[in-house]
Amino acid sequence: MTEAAAAKETSCLIFPGVTTAWADKDTAVGNAGEASGKTKVIFKFAGKVLKPCGDKAHVFCRQFSKIKELKDEDGVKVCELEDFTDAAFATVKEYTDKVAELKKAAEEAAAAAGAAGEMMEEKMEDAMMMEEMAPAE
Repeated sequence: MTEAAAAKETSCLIFPGVTTAWADKDTAVGNAGEASGKTKVIFKFAGKVLKPCGDKAHVFCRQFSKIKELKDEDGVKVCELEDFTDAAFATVKEYTDKVAELKKAAEEAAAAAGAAGEMMEEKMEDAMMMEEMAPAE
């Protein structure tokens, strides 16, 4: 987190799957459980994708967040987050287009590597034939 906070314009935290967020710090701490030997971190999120889920809970899915501020507060790390829309894909089409672009590049690289391998095999065969044709001493 410290590294991501230092590079806040180019790094982000990704919360995989569905994550539950709480409406206030006391509820969050009460639901966090014990952190014996570990550092407790309170994430404060100022994004637009939270959906209400009960009285005090909110949920979000696969959130990309950049760190606005990271500080120590009462023996707990407090990490203030905001949306990281610069890196997240805005639509499924953008994502699909990017995957297609990466797939094409990978296929081209594999084809180039295959062609290079075939050329190397031909050179090895030529060298072996030259060795066989060389007069014995």
